[in-house]
Amino acid sequence: MSSPLHQSPTNAFDESERIGLTTDQAEELYKQWGYNELPEVTVSLWYMLFVQFTGTMPYMLELACVIALAVQDYPDFGIILCMLCANGFLGFHEQMKAAESLAELTNKMEQRIPVLRDGKAEQLLTRLLVPGDVVLMMGGCQVPADIEWMEGDVLSVDTAALTGEPLPRKYPSDEHGNLILCASTIRAGEAYGIVRSTGINTEIGGASADIMADKATAKMSVFESRVLLAVKIIILISLADVFLIFFVQGFARNQFDDFKELLLTCLSIIIAAIPVALPLVLQVTMALGAGKMAREFDAVVTALPALQDISSMTILCSDKTGTLTTARITI
Repeated sequence: MSSPLHQSPTNAFDESERIGLTTDQAEELYKQWGYNELPEVTVSLWYMLFVQFTGTMPYMLELACVIALAVQDYPDFGIILCMLCANGFLGFHEQMKAAESLAELTNKMEQRIPVLRDGKAEQLLTRLLVPGDVVLMMGGCQVPADIEWMEGDVLSVDTAALTGEPLPRKYPSDEHGNLILCASTIRAGEAYGIVRSTGINTEIGGASADIMADKATAKMSVFESRVLLAVKIIILISLADVFLIFFVQGFARNQFDDFKELLLTCLSIIIAAIPVALPLVLQVTMALGAGKMAREFDAVVTALPALQDISSMTILCSDKTGTLTTARITI
């Protein structure tokens, strides 16, 4: 009789599956299924730079540029244009730094796992796994694909990343079966398993498509939206003031003869109402904060709007399992 901590191999696998794949078979499967990695949303550098000049804040600077040029106020036009370019290139530079830091961090975190290839065990990068590979799962390793338990110990598996449950599951078991899903973590035990699904075809890979699509869209932080609301109110008040001055000066005092002077007065009020330095101040402040977090806390800020949201946060709530932090409950 087998120990409750160790299960004998089942008859669900034939001998050809138990010995793993050959290099030639793996190459064919790469062509069919691709590498064991989730697709990333790639954005061209030109688009990344273009995005820095879109949005309410940059539009305010661009409007100020046009107004200054229209009234032939070339010194102000040059100053505002420099601020617009500085604001855009600073945001672009921070995004590039964040992308490089994230890529470097990801490369350092690449995981290897023992795999049977050509009849012998070797350590392979998890991105090189294909369906049919036989792998050795040990305590402490993260499950790199959807893997079916084949033989060995009964594994204690932490599925908090997928299910939110703080208590580990047992595999194989009548309750949970013998398919261990990608992104789970082996807490204890050693067992062989056979890879069934990789990359986007895994359970978590299918769910990541919506997340990737969401990341591809531009986001405005709560902090920025609140600032912009105040700015919009100020601009609307200034526009109302401009229309009032235009009406009173033009119709009541009949100053339409000196139309250029009247237009210059109105446009001066509009320019004065637009906080041209606000976008630059926000970008510089967030960039300094992102740099300090990277130097002192090894935290990679991938998007400045995320940092703005964190800076405006007063209370952080997580669910009862604590999966947002360490997936552990402390009483």
